[in-house]
Amino acid sequence: MNVDDDPRRRAGGRPAGRLGAHAERHVRAPAAARRGSINSGATMSRSRLTAADQRANYRDNLLFCCDHYRSISDLCRRVGINRQQFNRYLSGESLPSRHNHKKISDFFGLEFDELLLPHRQFIATFGRRKVESFMPPDLESFSYFMKSMAGPRARLLEDYQGFYFRHFFNFHGDGRIKRELVHWRLDDGVLVSTTKQRYMSGPGAAQRLQFVTYRGVVGSVGDRLFSIGADRIGGRDLGMSMLYPTVQKLQRLEGIMMGIGPNSARQIVSGRVVLDFLGRRIDRRDAMRRLGTFALDDPAVADDIKVSIQNDISPTEGLLIARI
Repeated sequence: MNVDDDPRRRAGGRPAGRLGAHAERHVRAPAAARRGSINSGATMSRSRLTAADQRANYRDNLLFCCDHYRSISDLCRRVGINRQQFNRYLSGESLPSRHNHKKISDFFGLEFDELLLPHRQFIATFGRRKVESFMPPDLESFSYFMKSMAGPRARLLEDYQGFYFRHFFNFHGDGRIKRELVHWRLDDGVLVSTTKQRYMSGPGAAQRLQFVTYRGVVGSVGDRLFSIGADRIGGRDLGMSMLYPTVQKLQRLEGIMMGIGPNSARQIVSGRVVLDFLGRRIDRRDAMRRLGTFALDDPAVADDIKVSIQNDISPTEGLLIARI
């Protein structure tokens, strides 16, 4: 059994390589540091916390970070830490070795001892970093655009909350129609968007069903709606839609979407899109089963939707223009 698999491994009768060792025996700080404790570089005020408090802070902060990812298993593969070990950190049962702690901190882009902060302080620090990262001074002149996605302007869009089937021609370029499940909801003054894709991965008989989640925001510019989203895992797949608002009862939203093609060339692609409103409350399992790609003659997709998402350009248009 290696060090990481046993959070209470003892060398010479003393706990080794863990934050808890330092918390329980302050007089042994130099020895703990030599053995690679993740707390060896922490401040004195933090070191006075009990081992239980430190584990709880680490657990809560790590759970907060992990909430932004699709699955713990996938996250463990990306970080390079065994799932069983990682679960012990998430449960507060133990703290990682200095080596694993550095891998986790580096993956989330955190300073070495940030995961040891009290949870409220960690969230405040995390929030400040997001503001500093995404709103540098050079972007202040575009603040009106950001404000359109929050506060009173966002509440004007509350009638658009609910579930939609999003239809468009697959960006693979295979002529098939893709259907995704979109959910728009107000969350803390922002209309947020969650999109679920369903697809089969793997070769031949080894194929298995998988889902991909995209997270984003919805706003308005003038009398047009827009949504921007990225995949939840790596953030490498980005998409944006511009949509005509509804003028009567909410049934469908039509517009143009743009994104990155799902191939190695990562081509920038666009096409017409229709969001078909399903309601505020739906049977999500049933809706998820109905996702996928469909042939152009498949009756599962309504004929008028097929017409609306055709990417033809008439001689009088000269451009790809959204249907109304």
